[in-house]
Amino acid sequence: MAETKESLSYLNGGPQFPYKSSVWSVLQSGTDVNPDRAALISVQQSPNHLARLVGRGPVQTPASRGPDELLTWSYAQLGRGGARLATVMARHHVPPQSLLLNFVPHSADWALLVWAAAVQCLGVLNQLPQMLRTTHQQEELRMCFALKPTVVAVEDEAAVQLADELRAEAADANQPTPFLGICLSRLSKPRDGWVSLLDIAEMEFTESESTVDAATVDATDSPDRIAQIYFTSGSSGTPKGVLKTVRNLTASGPIAGARIDENFVSVALGANFAAMASSLPYIAWAMAGTLSHLKACSEYSLEKLASLRLVALGGEIMSEEFLAMAHAVVPTATVIPAFGMSEVFGAVGWPKGVPLRIPTHSGVLSVGTVTPGGRVKIVDEQGTVIPRGQVGELHLGHHAVCGRYLLMGSVDEKVNRDTFYEEEGLPWIRTGDLATIDDDGWVYIVGRKKDQIRHVTGIIQPSMIEAVLSAAFPVEIQVIGLPSPIHGMVPYPIIDRFPDGVTEGDMKEHFTHKIGANYNMGAILTLKQLGLDAWPITGSGKVSKKELATIALDYMRANPDASFSSYAVC
Repeated sequence: MAETKESLSYLNGGPQFPYKSSVWSVLQSGTDVNPDRAALISVQQSPNHLARLVGRGPVQTPASRGPDELLTWSYAQLGRGGARLATVMARHHVPPQSLLLNFVPHSADWALLVWAAAVQCLGVLNQLPQMLRTTHQQEELRMCFALKPTVVAVEDEAAVQLADELRAEAADANQPTPFLGICLSRLSKPRDGWVSLLDIAEMEFTESESTVDAATVDATDSPDRIAQIYFTSGSSGTPKGVLKTVRNLTASGPIAGARIDENFVSVALGANFAAMASSLPYIAWAMAGTLSHLKACSEYSLEKLASLRLVALGGEIMSEEFLAMAHAVVPTATVIPAFGMSEVFGAVGWPKGVPLRIPTHSGVLSVGTVTPGGRVKIVDEQGTVIPRGQVGELHLGHHAVCGRYLLMGSVDEKVNRDTFYEEEGLPWIRTGDLATIDDDGWVYIVGRKKDQIRHVTGIIQPSMIEAVLSAAFPVEIQVIGLPSPIHGMVPYPIIDRFPDGVTEGDMKEHFTHKIGANYNMGAILTLKQLGLDAWPITGSGKVSKKELATIALDYMRANPDASFSSYAVC
């Protein structure tokens, strides 16, 4: 019998939400609703920081401590500061549609630069401040400066020196470009092209220089302008520049479909605004809400987290057990699995709200379903849409899909062709994620295509082994594939440690009881056996299975007398 559309792994999200014509119009949502509403709270900075630049005014804050105790800026203040900083950029002949390279730590200063960039219609490339001082990301760093940014923002004078050296290395004498350097701290001596943000705060500005003509910004901006650039290496280790247009940003489901909620406070915990959480500030401001950033700290208590209502977790495949642990940490909040990539955010989610019980598949939590304007399909290796319930590669179509990478480094047109395509009037991406769709239209991410293990008996998904073992034992686990001359690739679980009183035999016996004796598995190894104190991670903070497999293979070759079940490593 022929497959019906409803029985295939294809989802149509229906019409796209109307989206804004400029980045500035997204940021202005709060001003349109209530200019006195708090747009930003920064708990680590002085309440009077940059007070002259943003000006004084009433602030309606959701925090229990007022603007005299916490640095709190209203939408009117942040807009005024953004307009004035954009004026300084214009005075230095920074042209619209050029690039801001931002090494500023996440703070009120960071937000001010983002707003000024929106006024001036600049693309923004955010990087963590420490990148200037590290040696292991030099290729990516040189790519950043090869883009000829017209504005570079850094934290201190030492970073100014490093940035100048990189600018000089990338300079083209035949094509000089305008330049403005912004340093958060005072400069001990004049530096060509550089100015301190503290000095900018002391400048005088006219009324017209302190306001923004939204109609002018909308007319200057373009849906096809590059609004954001991210460098992502995933787990490959090779940096790729993700180009997000104004349309990609404003069409993203949570931004285009944002509902005004003046009581919404978005708290970003950690340091990764530069990549995975890069859209979070725009979501908060599109909802006319408040953005607050917290540094990670050890002063955790249930009482201090009692006001949290929604926690979105992403970056890894999540099991029911992980969800239970999260609920134990934040019992008052709704905890949801979220899915996104540097290349697309908001194509899959929870458009009709989060169900009381999040659907699961073989112990893995759903990441939601297709959102308005989106398309989702699961395909086999020939690109054919497969029946629901089967596992294949996840393809996403949405106006939020970036559509292409920068042609730099190892990225060429073939990489773009292999990753992106056009269909149904939408840009699509081959995500490289393995997924399945159930009969109710829920999407489940079950692994990465490159991580699947090709055993002689068939393809093995590491996530399935990880879910079964982590559900029964309190361990952190990663499953890798190692070569065998007889069995093709064999799955080897790597765990942080054996729990007290638990042996390798106990874990294997449980796995066999749950899955069956035909599902072969190699030895269970610990980090200590591999000479590791912690998991090797990628630049985006994920466990690097590629590096883990290399270390495990070296270990096993160096220990030929060890007992590794019946599998011999090639």
